[in-house]
Amino acid sequence: MKTTTDYPAYTVVIRTLGKAGAKYLTTLRSAKEQDLPPAKILVYIPHGYALPPETVGMEEYVRCEKGMVTQRSLSFDEVETEWMLFLDDDMYLPADTVRRYFDALRAEGADCITPNVFANHRMAPLQKVRAALGGTLPHHDPRWAFKIRRSSAYSYNAAPRDVMPSQSGSFNCLLVSKRAYRAIRYADERWLDALGYALGDDQLFFYKLYRHGFKVLVHYTSGVKHLDAGSAGGKADPVRAAYVSGAIRYLLWWRTQYGCAATRGERWACRLAYGTLAAVNLCAMSAAALLKRRPAILTNYVRGMRAGHRFAHSPEGRSLPAY
Repeated sequence: MKTTTDYPAYTVVIRTLGKAGAKYLTTLRSAKEQDLPPAKILVYIPHGYALPPETVGMEEYVRCEKGMVTQRSLSFDEVETEWMLFLDDDMYLPADTVRRYFDALRAEGADCITPNVFANHRMAPLQKVRAALGGTLPHHDPRWAFKIRRSSAYSYNAAPRDVMPSQSGSFNCLLVSKRAYRAIRYADERWLDALGYALGDDQLFFYKLYRHGFKVLVHYTSGVKHLDAGSAGGKADPVRAAYVSGAIRYLLWWRTQYGCAATRGERWACRLAYGTLAAVNLCAMSAAALLKRRPAILTNYVRGMRAGHRFAHSPEGRSLPAY
């Protein structure tokens, strides 16, 4: 049996606003009680936010700027190990999570690994229909857990294996090498924070790893659970959500697909894919507007698309480094 000396050292990196309470304590305990203990637990919290009272006695706090992408794209000079385990502040990890992660990384020759805590392939039939109307479809490609399509929407494997390569994933429990993390310059995507949209950041990160030649894995049976501390705030306003969805869907497509197309033919294929997805989304938003008797759902989705287009063609959007 392998001992702890057979595995690399790693540092736990937690992003928080200090408001997750008992779920944050579960995260800290899960990290500390790994059978492969971390070298450090570093908690990054924005300036001006109170330090949470929950503790396991080994966490260290680092002040930083606020932002979903910003807090995940720091220099992390405080991390002295080659491997970093990024955690949201509302996660539960079985004690063997990191060991199983490293075993999978070694077996697959990969650079990062993350769990699939949302289990898309196990959604109820009605949930799958709703997901499809938003552009999220199942696939049966045995090579990939998640695939990013030319429209920028993703598809999920309908019958996944325990561990699979992927083109996208979730940041909530990510083990990644510092070499891969630094190579993709994730700080270049802080434009997302400037827009105020906490949506699409995971896809921007993982797909960028994939596009830069790094191997991403998704672990389906790790036992990791997302406790979702943010759920207590209630459901998002559907009118605001429609605006954000319209803007982000356009910008993800523009940044990760159209902007990466190498030929005229690829650019036209990207336009066709996005146009098809937009048409389906508009139909879905029209139906939602009728069912909820809120026409603003549809109009705000269109406004969001236009806002995304304006940003993409603004001086700031055009000046972004290549993805």
